[in-house]
Amino acid sequence: MLSVHVLVVEDNSSNMELIVEVLELAGFHVVQAFTVEEAMQKLIEGGIDVVIVDISLKGVDGLFLTKQIKSKPEWRSLPVVVVTAHTTDVSRQHAWQAGCDRYITKPIDIHTFAGEILALCKANPLKKQQSCCDNNE
Repeated sequence: MLSVHVLVVEDNSSNMELIVEVLELAGFHVVQAFTVEEAMQKLIEGGIDVVIVDISLKGVDGLFLTKQIKSKPEWRSLPVVVVTAHTTDVSRQHAWQAGCDRYITKPIDIHTFAGEILALCKANPLKKQQSCCDNNE
């Protein structure tokens, strides 16, 4: 089992179910949030290694959450992956400006998605030191 804790922020239950299933089958520990407010509470509770967020959430959007994460010193190094149906260059630019570390368009590729998340975690220098991405099996 990987010791990577992923916060998934997605308000569509079908998309949440698919992302969670793919990540859990790959050995990730998954924490779910359906709103930005829930996500902020999960981040405050601690223990999150990577955040996966949809841009189009009800109420406050995922880019707002990304900006909040990147503005706080204790979370700044936390990798943020935007997973979205928005495929335009403008949407990508807004995501990069908000501070996302990876931009993945839906539908996700179930064969490569977990590997992309693991690679991002391994590339994070803070997490390398803590060995969060070691396989403990």
